[in-house]
Amino acid sequence: MMTTGVHLKFMAQPPNERKCLACGGPRRIEGKLGVHKHTFMPQGRFMWMGYKVKASVCLDCGFVAHYLDQRDLPELGNRG
Repeated sequence: MMTTGVHLKFMAQPPNERKCLACGGPRRIEGKLGVHKHTFMPQGRFMWMGYKVKASVCLDCGFVAHYLDQRDLPELGNRG
């Protein structure tokens, strides 16, 4: 299971220098999910728009990571 420290270390790196969280492989591709707009909707809150989910896939092991843009985190934190 991934620890918070590992996740923060991953996100602190520039996108082109991040390694896979599952296998540590360096070959990742950034992108988005599916044909429809994927958003994160905070539980218990009614929102017309959520937060756009970003994704990456590891070309070494196939792990898919989902994450929010760091610019959305302060606003999301204020909703608690």
